[in-house]
Amino acid sequence: MHKLIIIRGHSGSGKTTFALKKIAEFKRQYPVGHVFHIENDHYLIENDKYIWTEQRFRQARLQAQKTIYRAFRFCRKHNAPDCLIVISNVGVNKQEIQCFVHQAEKQNMQVEIYRLRHFYPNTHHVPEDTVMSMYRHLCANPIEGEIIID
Repeated sequence: MHKLIIIRGHSGSGKTTFALKKIAEFKRQYPVGHVFHIENDHYLIENDKYIWTEQRFRQARLQAQKTIYRAFRFCRKHNAPDCLIVISNVGVNKQEIQCFVHQAEKQNMQVEIYRLRHFYPNTHHVPEDTVMSMYRHLCANPIEGEIIID
């Protein structure tokens, strides 16, 4: 079984926690399956410290995109093993998400898209007005078929 899960949400919505829950579910069902968990934040941590600058974010985004396409390539080349790709980012770019969904569908992967609407204290100390702006932007730009998690 090959599956793509896209998790969208504002800062502090629980994207990483939700992703880890979905990964654990997959591993229980497919213990030898391959898992790729990709989020920009993974590339913004240096020496266990989260460091965000505009330039680092652009670099992190590029690294994450490369990793996503490597994951798709792995799943395509290794058709037999079970494979899960989880992308858990803020995800406001509908066109980018549609490209990922299209690639997954070309590879006959199952696709699930979630949008989280929880408000937990965010671990990266993003200002509240920025969080609310992210939330409003996500609400104004839904993805067809996405599953809302309240």
